[in-house]
Amino acid sequence: MNKKLISENKKNKKTIHKLSYYDSLTGLFNRESLYMHLKNLCLNKDEFSVIFFDIDKLKAINDTLGYFNGDRVIKKIAAMLRALAYENCRLYRWGGDEFVFLLKENNSLMRAESLSKKILNLFEYPIKIKDNELFITGSIGISNYPKDAIDFEGLLKKATTALHHSKDMGRNSYRVHDERISEKALNKVLLETKLRVALLKDEFHVYYQPKVNIRSGKIVGMEALVRWIDSEGRIISPAEFIPIAEETGLIQKIGDIVLKRACMQTKAMADEGYDLCVSVNLSARQFEDMNLIEKIEEALNQANLESKYLELEITDNTIMNTLDTSIEIIKKIRKRGIKVSLDDFGTGYSSLNYLVQMPIDILKIDKVFIDKKFDAKKQRIILESVISLAKKMDLKVIAEGVERLQQLDFLKSQGCDEFQGYYFSRPLPIEEFKRLLNYNRNICLSRKHADCRTTNKNS
Repeated sequence: MNKKLISENKKNKKTIHKLSYYDSLTGLFNRESLYMHLKNLCLNKDEFSVIFFDIDKLKAINDTLGYFNGDRVIKKIAAMLRALAYENCRLYRWGGDEFVFLLKENNSLMRAESLSKKILNLFEYPIKIKDNELFITGSIGISNYPKDAIDFEGLLKKATTALHHSKDMGRNSYRVHDERISEKALNKVLLETKLRVALLKDEFHVYYQPKVNIRSGKIVGMEALVRWIDSEGRIISPAEFIPIAEETGLIQKIGDIVLKRACMQTKAMADEGYDLCVSVNLSARQFEDMNLIEKIEEALNQANLESKYLELEITDNTIMNTLDTSIEIIKKIRKRGIKVSLDDFGTGYSSLNYLVQMPIDILKIDKVFIDKKFDAKKQRIILESVISLAKKMDLKVIAEGVERLQQLDFLKSQGCDEFQGYYFSRPLPIEEFKRLLNYNRNICLSRKHADCRTTNKNS
């Protein structure tokens, strides 16, 4: 009896040890083992390197083939990685789609780079799962003891920072930790935190840039643009926070705020006698939202705004990956009496053939066509062709980023309908916009719809 108990106890201890220090799916050392081994290596003070490997876009595999097949992918990759491990190079499963190598050798950083190349080379050929051949890519971040940190937490942090930099640089690559990258990553994290606080404190405001009839100079519409003014009154540039907001998904909340506020303020202006349509940009995240149509209707209903006063702007980059689905969504939006414009035409996947397929009302030509290279003959020929085609398709044409009279005159000669840009006015807060609108109206009336361009571009 005692022998049986002793035997069972030993068996239980082995089971507990295995569960504690080994990954149940792959049989590799787990995160707990990694912590323990890292602490010991740091105490020994011998040089070693940490190689953090992440499978790119495993979520897409789980979503399309299911989690069971996702686990099969992980097991297969674990077996491939295990073949690269040896006595001084241990492999661990960090969790999810991430693995870690600990390389305990002199010149370990150089060897870590060599090993990283071998890891990436494993995925030159597809992995077969059931009847599917999957092309997998991975991203790698490397840190080194004692160069980058002297404690295990610091080493893991530096390796993951390098990993994220690898992803930012296009994936399927490796990066060695660099303190400059670390500072950039820290600033990114701090900005994300500030963004979340800004949402709670309602620090996002809607400014409006006038859309102007190119022949009469009369303001005929406005584009709603988000501006972040922090608690100290500083304006944070959209170029600084929009990429972070898109990456983190916060752009969806910000976009919802802009849509609702633009509808409310446009309704208030309509009640005051200003008969203007407002255009609102839809981000890729918003466009992918299954509840997009409901959110648009909710914004209109809450503001009691007629749909004819709303225009939604989308970019070709937003819709290119799911063209057929995107076309159906656009049709649903237009069916509700809302106009749709294709924004930033000329900067993404744009092609004339692609333009023909889109059920849109308005084409917005990006400032890239009319900026510093405007004088180039080829640019002018392309611009002429785009405007000509759009007019034949009965699309309204709006030019963005107009900054010079020469640009305006050329666009007018080509039949462009409307323009936006600093030549007329920068984006303005609602009250300043209304003052500009009143000034513009008075000038148009006094000149009988001659050139109503404001002489004060910042007013």
